[in-house]
Amino acid sequence: MSSVATAHARVHDQRMWLKPTLRLGETLARPPAPLEDLWPPGTRVAGLFSMGRDALWQMAAAKFSPAEFSVWLPAYSCTQLIDAFRRTRVPMRFYDVRPDLTVDWEAVIEARRRHAGRHALVVVDYFGFAQPFSLDLHEAMREYFDVVIRDCAHSLPHPAVGVIPGRECGYILYSLRKLAPIPDLAPVLTAKDSASSADIAPPAGRPFARTVYIGLESAELMIEGLRGMASLQRRLRRLKEDGQWGSPVSRLSLALARRVDFSRVREARRANAIRLAQGLAPWARCHHAPEAACPYYFPLRVNDPARVKDALARVGIETTTFWRSQEAVTGPGFPVARETARSTLCLPVHQDLTPGQVDRLIQAVSAVVEPAAA
Repeated sequence: MSSVATAHARVHDQRMWLKPTLRLGETLARPPAPLEDLWPPGTRVAGLFSMGRDALWQMAAAKFSPAEFSVWLPAYSCTQLIDAFRRTRVPMRFYDVRPDLTVDWEAVIEARRRHAGRHALVVVDYFGFAQPFSLDLHEAMREYFDVVIRDCAHSLPHPAVGVIPGRECGYILYSLRKLAPIPDLAPVLTAKDSASSADIAPPAGRPFARTVYIGLESAELMIEGLRGMASLQRRLRRLKEDGQWGSPVSRLSLALARRVDFSRVREARRANAIRLAQGLAPWARCHHAPEAACPYYFPLRVNDPARVKDALARVGIETTTFWRSQEAVTGPGFPVARETARSTLCLPVHQDLTPGQVDRLIQAVSAVVEPAAA
Protein backbone atom coordinates (compact mmCIF):
# COMPACT_ATOMS: atom_id res chain seq x y z
CA MET A 1 0.00 0.00 0.00
CA SER A 2 1.32 3.45 -0.92
CA SER A 3 2.10 6.01 1.78
CA VAL A 4 -0.84 8.14 0.56
CA ALA A 5 -3.22 5.18 0.77
CA THR A 6 -1.87 4.28 4.20
CA ALA A 7 -2.44 7.83 5.45
CA HIS A 8 -5.98 7.85 4.02
CA ALA A 9 -6.78 4.51 5.70
CA ARG A 10 -5.41 5.82 9.02
CA VAL A 11 -7.64 8.92 8.83
CA HIS A 12 -10.66 6.79 7.90
CA ASP A 13 -10.04 4.45 10.85
CA GLN A 14 -9.96 7.47 13.15
CA ARG A 15 -13.21 8.95 11.87
CA MET A 16 -15.93 9.40 14.47
CA TRP A 17 -19.34 9.20 12.87
CA LEU A 18 -22.63 10.24 14.44
CA LYS A 19 -24.18 6.81 13.78
CA PRO A 20 -23.11 3.36 14.94
CA THR A 21 -22.31 0.68 12.37
CA LEU A 22 -24.60 -2.25 11.55
CA ARG A 23 -22.45 -5.38 11.78
CA LEU A 24 -24.96 -7.71 10.20
CA GLY A 25 -23.18 -10.99 10.91
CA GLU A 26 -22.59 -10.11 14.56
CA THR A 27 -26.20 -8.96 15.00
CA LEU A 28 -27.75 -12.02 13.36
CA ALA A 29 -25.51 -14.33 15.40
CA ARG A 30 -27.24 -13.21 18.60
CA PRO A 31 -30.30 -15.25 19.61
CA PRO A 32 -33.56 -13.31 19.26
CA ALA A 33 -35.18 -11.87 22.38
CA PRO A 34 -38.72 -10.52 22.83
CA LEU A 35 -38.90 -6.77 22.38
CA GLU A 36 -41.33 -6.72 25.31
CA ASP A 37 -38.32 -7.29 27.59
CA LEU A 38 -37.14 -3.79 26.62
CA TRP A 39 -40.26 -1.83 27.62
CA PRO A 40 -40.50 -0.07 31.02
CA PRO A 41 -42.53 -1.90 33.67
CA GLY A 42 -46.28 -1.37 33.43
CA THR A 43 -46.31 -0.46 29.74
CA ARG A 44 -47.47 -2.14 26.54
CA VAL A 45 -47.26 -1.44 22.81
CA ALA A 46 -49.94 0.86 21.40
CA GLY A 47 -48.46 0.90 17.87
CA LEU A 48 -45.30 0.14 15.87
CA PHE A 49 -44.24 2.67 13.23
CA SER A 50 -41.38 3.29 10.84
CA MET A 51 -40.32 6.66 12.31
CA GLY A 52 -41.29 8.90 15.18
CA ARG A 53 -42.92 11.43 12.85
CA ASP A 54 -45.17 8.63 11.53
CA ALA A 55 -46.35 7.77 15.02
CA LEU A 56 -47.04 11.42 15.91
CA TRP A 57 -48.91 12.07 12.68
CA GLN A 58 -51.07 8.97 13.06
CA MET A 59 -51.74 9.82 16.69
CA ALA A 60 -52.80 13.36 15.78
CA ALA A 61 -54.95 12.16 12.89
CA ALA A 62 -56.66 9.39 14.84
CA LYS A 63 -57.00 10.86 18.34
CA PHE A 64 -57.13 14.65 18.18
CA SER A 65 -60.07 16.35 16.51
CA PRO A 66 -59.06 19.91 15.46
CA ALA A 67 -62.49 21.10 16.60
CA GLU A 68 -61.99 19.76 20.14
CA PHE A 69 -58.25 19.55 20.91
CA SER A 70 -55.31 21.88 21.30
CA VAL A 71 -51.80 20.45 21.64
CA TRP A 72 -49.06 22.07 23.75
CA LEU A 73 -45.55 21.71 22.30
CA PRO A 74 -42.13 22.89 23.46
CA ALA A 75 -40.96 25.85 21.39
CA TYR A 76 -37.59 24.11 21.02
CA SER A 77 -38.74 21.31 18.71
CA CYS A 78 -37.83 19.63 15.46
CA THR A 79 -39.73 20.56 12.31
CA GLN A 80 -41.23 17.09 11.94
CA LEU A 81 -42.73 17.17 15.44
CA ILE A 82 -44.53 20.40 14.59
CA ASP A 83 -45.47 19.21 11.08
CA ALA A 84 -47.20 16.13 12.49
CA PHE A 85 -49.80 18.39 14.11
CA ARG A 86 -49.77 21.13 11.49
CA ARG A 87 -50.65 18.60 8.75
CA THR A 88 -53.68 17.45 10.73
CA ARG A 89 -54.69 21.06 11.54
CA VAL A 90 -54.69 20.48 15.29
CA PRO A 91 -54.33 23.92 16.97
CA MET A 92 -50.88 24.28 18.54
CA ARG A 93 -49.80 26.22 21.60
CA PHE A 94 -46.18 26.50 22.72
CA TYR A 95 -44.19 26.74 25.93
CA ASP A 96 -40.52 27.60 26.44
CA VAL A 97 -37.98 25.40 28.24
CA ARG A 98 -35.25 26.29 30.71
CA PRO A 99 -31.64 26.81 29.52
CA ASP A 100 -30.76 23.26 30.69
CA LEU A 101 -33.72 21.97 28.58
CA THR A 102 -35.84 20.91 31.56
CA VAL A 103 -39.55 21.78 31.72
CA ASP A 104 -40.87 24.44 34.08
CA TRP A 105 -43.96 22.44 35.04
CA GLU A 106 -45.55 25.22 37.08
CA ALA A 107 -45.31 27.62 34.14
CA VAL A 108 -46.84 25.06 31.76
CA ILE A 109 -49.76 24.37 34.09
CA GLU A 110 -50.30 28.08 34.70
CA ALA A 111 -50.45 28.74 30.94
CA ARG A 112 -52.86 25.83 30.47
CA ARG A 113 -55.24 27.22 33.13
CA ARG A 114 -55.94 30.22 30.90
CA HIS A 115 -57.49 28.06 28.15
CA ALA A 116 -60.68 26.01 28.15
CA GLY A 117 -61.34 22.85 26.13
CA ARG A 118 -59.49 19.56 25.71
CA HIS A 119 -55.69 19.60 25.64
CA ALA A 120 -52.79 17.32 24.81
CA LEU A 121 -49.25 17.94 26.08
CA VAL A 122 -46.01 16.87 24.38
CA VAL A 123 -42.93 16.62 26.64
CA VAL A 124 -39.52 16.01 25.02
CA ASP A 125 -36.69 14.15 26.75
CA TYR A 126 -34.05 16.11 24.86
CA PHE A 127 -31.11 14.13 23.51
CA GLY A 128 -32.01 11.18 25.74
CA PHE A 129 -31.67 13.02 29.07
CA ALA A 130 -34.88 12.26 30.97
CA GLN A 131 -37.03 15.17 32.16
CA PRO A 132 -37.22 15.33 35.96
CA PHE A 133 -40.76 14.30 36.82
CA SER A 134 -42.05 13.58 40.32
CA LEU A 135 -45.04 11.46 41.20
CA ASP A 136 -46.60 14.55 42.77
CA LEU A 137 -47.20 15.91 39.26
CA HIS A 138 -49.33 12.97 38.16
CA GLU A 139 -52.56 14.39 39.52
CA ALA A 140 -51.82 17.81 38.03
CA MET A 141 -51.31 16.24 34.61
CA ARG A 142 -54.59 14.36 34.90
CA GLU A 143 -56.39 17.52 35.92
CA TYR A 144 -55.17 19.77 33.12
CA PHE A 145 -54.33 17.50 30.16
CA ASP A 146 -56.44 14.83 28.52
CA VAL A 147 -53.49 13.17 26.77
CA VAL A 148 -49.76 13.43 27.59
CA ILE A 149 -47.16 12.32 25.03
CA ARG A 150 -43.63 11.76 26.30
CA ASP A 151 -41.28 12.03 23.31
CA CYS A 152 -38.31 9.79 24.11
CA ALA A 153 -37.20 9.48 20.48
CA HIS A 154 -33.63 10.33 21.55
CA SER A 155 -33.40 7.57 24.14
CA LEU A 156 -33.84 3.89 24.89
CA PRO A 157 -36.46 2.64 27.36
CA HIS A 158 -35.40 2.83 31.01
CA PRO A 159 -37.26 1.43 34.06
CA ALA A 160 -37.17 4.86 35.74
CA VAL A 161 -38.77 6.62 32.76
CA GLY A 162 -42.48 5.86 32.59
CA VAL A 163 -45.75 7.04 31.14
CA ILE A 164 -46.90 10.52 32.22
CA PRO A 165 -50.64 10.02 32.70
CA GLY A 166 -53.29 12.30 31.26
CA ARG A 167 -57.01 12.34 32.04
CA GLU A 168 -57.63 9.83 29.22
CA CYS A 169 -54.22 8.24 28.60
CA GLY A 170 -50.49 8.80 28.26
CA TYR A 171 -47.97 7.65 25.68
CA ILE A 172 -44.21 7.17 25.39
CA LEU A 173 -42.71 7.44 21.92
CA TYR A 174 -39.32 5.92 21.07
CA SER A 175 -37.29 5.85 17.86
CA LEU A 176 -35.02 2.84 18.27
CA ARG A 177 -33.49 3.41 14.83
CA LYS A 178 -31.75 6.52 16.20
CA LEU A 179 -29.76 4.59 18.80
CA ALA A 180 -29.44 1.06 17.44
CA PRO A 181 -28.05 0.25 13.98
CA ILE A 182 -31.40 -0.60 12.41
CA PRO A 183 -33.06 1.27 9.51
CA ASP A 184 -36.39 2.03 11.18
CA LEU A 185 -38.59 1.28 14.23
CA ALA A 186 -40.56 3.72 16.37
CA PRO A 187 -42.69 2.02 19.05
CA VAL A 188 -45.44 3.88 20.90
CA LEU A 189 -46.14 2.58 24.42
CA THR A 190 -49.00 3.22 26.79
CA ALA A 191 -49.90 2.02 30.29
CA LYS A 192 -50.88 -1.63 30.51
CA ASP A 193 -54.21 -0.73 32.08
CA SER A 194 -55.10 1.67 29.23
CA ALA A 195 -58.19 0.71 27.24
CA SER A 196 -57.84 -0.67 23.72
CA SER A 197 -59.09 2.70 22.46
CA ALA A 198 -55.58 4.00 23.26
CA ASP A 199 -54.08 1.82 20.51
CA ILE A 200 -52.82 3.55 17.35
CA ALA A 201 -52.79 1.40 14.22
CA PRO A 202 -50.54 2.39 11.32
CA PRO A 203 -52.14 2.31 7.85
CA ALA A 204 -51.72 -0.89 5.86
CA GLY A 205 -49.00 -1.07 3.21
CA ARG A 206 -45.73 0.76 2.69
CA PRO A 207 -45.08 3.34 -0.03
CA PHE A 208 -42.36 2.40 -2.52
CA ALA A 209 -40.28 5.48 -1.68
CA ARG A 210 -40.07 4.45 1.98
CA THR A 211 -39.08 0.89 0.98
CA VAL A 212 -36.19 2.28 -1.09
CA TYR A 213 -35.23 4.47 1.86
CA ILE A 214 -35.02 1.43 4.16
CA GLY A 215 -32.69 -0.29 1.68
CA LEU A 216 -30.36 2.70 1.29
CA GLU A 217 -30.35 3.43 5.03
CA SER A 218 -29.40 -0.21 5.70
CA ALA A 219 -26.51 0.03 3.21
CA GLU A 220 -25.27 3.26 4.80
CA LEU A 221 -25.33 1.70 8.27
CA MET A 222 -23.23 -1.24 7.07
CA ILE A 223 -20.78 0.56 4.73
CA GLU A 224 -19.05 3.43 6.49
CA GLY A 225 -17.65 4.80 3.25
CA LEU A 226 -21.17 5.77 2.16
CA ARG A 227 -21.60 8.15 5.09
CA GLY A 228 -19.47 10.90 3.61
CA MET A 229 -21.42 10.98 0.34
CA ALA A 230 -23.48 14.18 0.30
CA SER A 231 -25.50 12.97 -2.71
CA LEU A 232 -26.61 9.88 -0.78
CA GLN A 233 -27.59 11.99 2.22
CA ARG A 234 -29.74 14.23 0.02
CA ARG A 235 -31.38 11.19 -1.59
CA LEU A 236 -32.11 9.63 1.80
CA ARG A 237 -33.75 12.84 3.05
CA ARG A 238 -35.84 13.10 -0.12
CA LEU A 239 -37.00 9.48 0.07
CA LYS A 240 -37.88 9.86 3.75
CA GLU A 241 -40.04 12.89 2.94
CA ASP A 242 -41.61 11.20 -0.10
CA GLY A 243 -42.76 8.25 1.99
CA GLN A 244 -46.31 8.34 3.32
CA TRP A 245 -46.61 9.78 6.83
CA GLY A 246 -47.84 7.09 9.19
CA SER A 247 -45.88 4.19 7.63
CA PRO A 248 -45.58 0.91 9.57
CA VAL A 249 -42.23 -0.52 10.63
CA SER A 250 -40.36 -2.80 8.22
CA ARG A 251 -40.04 -6.53 8.90
CA LEU A 252 -36.27 -6.24 8.49
CA SER A 253 -35.97 -3.83 11.40
CA LEU A 254 -38.21 -5.93 13.63
CA ALA A 255 -36.02 -8.97 12.94
CA LEU A 256 -32.82 -7.00 13.62
CA ALA A 257 -34.17 -5.29 16.74
CA ARG A 258 -34.90 -8.63 18.39
CA ARG A 259 -31.18 -9.46 18.09
CA VAL A 260 -29.70 -6.13 19.24
CA ASP A 261 -28.01 -6.14 22.65
CA PHE A 262 -29.87 -3.07 23.94
CA SER A 263 -28.38 -3.38 27.41
CA ARG A 264 -24.89 -2.94 25.92
CA VAL A 265 -26.11 -0.01 23.81
CA ARG A 266 -27.62 1.70 26.85
CA GLU A 267 -24.61 1.12 29.11
CA ALA A 268 -22.07 2.26 26.50
CA ARG A 269 -23.98 5.41 25.55
CA ARG A 270 -24.52 6.35 29.20
CA ALA A 271 -20.84 5.78 30.01
CA ASN A 272 -19.76 7.88 27.04
CA ALA A 273 -22.19 10.65 28.00
CA ILE A 274 -20.91 10.76 31.58
CA ARG A 275 -17.31 10.87 30.33
CA LEU A 276 -18.15 13.71 27.92
CA ALA A 277 -20.11 15.62 30.58
CA GLN A 278 -17.09 15.48 32.91
CA GLY A 279 -14.56 16.43 30.24
CA LEU A 280 -16.65 19.15 28.59
CA ALA A 281 -18.56 20.43 31.63
CA PRO A 282 -18.34 24.16 30.74
CA TRP A 283 -20.09 23.55 27.42
CA ALA A 284 -22.39 20.59 28.19
CA ARG A 285 -26.03 21.42 27.45
CA CYS A 286 -27.63 18.74 29.65
CA HIS A 287 -26.56 17.66 33.13
CA HIS A 288 -29.81 16.32 34.62
CA ALA A 289 -30.67 12.65 35.25
CA PRO A 290 -27.38 11.04 34.15
CA GLU A 291 -28.45 7.71 35.64
CA ALA A 292 -31.34 7.54 33.16
CA ALA A 293 -29.44 9.03 30.25
CA CYS A 294 -29.06 7.02 27.06
CA PRO A 295 -28.39 9.86 24.64
CA TYR A 296 -28.80 10.00 20.89
CA TYR A 297 -26.17 12.77 20.62
CA PHE A 298 -24.24 14.75 23.23
CA PRO A 299 -25.30 18.42 23.02
CA LEU A 300 -22.89 21.29 23.55
CA ARG A 301 -23.62 24.99 24.06
CA VAL A 302 -21.20 26.97 21.87
CA ASN A 303 -21.08 30.54 20.58
CA ASP A 304 -20.25 29.69 16.96
CA PRO A 305 -21.42 26.16 16.09
CA ALA A 306 -20.69 26.48 12.36
CA ARG A 307 -16.98 27.25 12.97
CA VAL A 308 -16.63 24.49 15.56
CA LYS A 309 -18.43 22.02 13.28
CA ASP A 310 -16.01 22.77 10.41
CA ALA A 311 -12.96 22.56 12.68
CA LEU A 312 -14.01 19.15 14.05
CA ALA A 313 -14.81 17.86 10.56
CA ARG A 314 -11.21 18.59 9.54
CA VAL A 315 -9.99 16.14 12.20
CA GLY A 316 -12.50 13.46 11.27
CA ILE A 317 -15.30 14.14 13.79
CA GLU A 318 -18.85 14.29 12.44
CA THR A 319 -21.22 16.65 14.29
CA THR A 320 -24.61 18.22 13.66
CA THR A 321 -26.62 21.24 14.74
CA PHE A 322 -29.97 20.83 16.53
CA TRP A 323 -32.55 22.20 15.64
CA ARG A 324 -33.48 25.04 13.33
CA SER A 325 -35.38 27.88 14.97
CA GLN A 326 -39.16 27.44 14.81
CA GLU A 327 -39.98 31.13 15.32
CA ALA A 328 -41.91 31.26 12.04
CA VAL A 329 -44.43 28.92 13.71
CA THR A 330 -44.12 29.68 17.43
CA GLY A 331 -43.75 33.45 17.26
CA PRO A 332 -40.97 35.50 18.93
CA GLY A 333 -41.90 35.01 22.60
CA PHE A 334 -39.56 32.09 23.37
CA PRO A 335 -36.02 33.39 23.95
CA VAL A 336 -34.59 30.16 25.38
CA ALA A 337 -35.77 28.12 22.39
CA ARG A 338 -34.32 30.67 19.97
CA GLU A 339 -30.94 30.77 21.71
CA THR A 340 -30.80 26.99 22.10
CA ALA A 341 -31.45 26.47 18.38
CA ARG A 342 -28.71 29.00 17.58
CA SER A 343 -26.01 27.64 19.90
CA THR A 344 -26.43 23.83 20.09
CA LEU A 345 -23.87 21.53 18.46
CA CYS A 346 -24.14 17.76 18.90
CA LEU A 347 -21.29 15.25 19.23
CA PRO A 348 -21.31 11.49 18.64
CA VAL A 349 -21.85 9.46 21.81
CA HIS A 350 -22.84 6.06 20.40
CA GLN A 351 -21.89 2.58 21.55
CA ASP A 352 -19.11 2.03 18.98
CA LEU A 353 -16.92 4.76 20.48
CA THR A 354 -14.06 3.52 22.66
CA PRO A 355 -12.91 5.37 25.82
CA GLY A 356 -9.83 6.45 23.89
CA GLN A 357 -11.96 7.95 21.12
CA VAL A 358 -14.09 9.78 23.67
CA ASP A 359 -10.96 11.24 25.23
CA ARG A 360 -9.73 12.33 21.79
CA LEU A 361 -13.15 13.89 21.18
CA ILE A 362 -12.85 15.86 24.45
CA GLN A 363 -9.37 17.06 23.50
CA ALA A 364 -10.46 18.09 20.01
CA VAL A 365 -13.48 20.04 21.25
CA SER A 366 -11.52 21.73 24.04
CA ALA A 367 -8.98 22.91 21.49
CA VAL A 368 -11.48 24.67 19.21
CA VAL A 369 -14.32 25.89 21.46
CA GLU A 370 -13.99 29.42 22.76
CA PRO A 371 -13.70 29.70 26.56
CA ALA A 372 -16.31 32.49 26.39
CA ALA A 373 -18.94 29.83 25.63
CA ALA A 374 -18.67 28.56 29.21
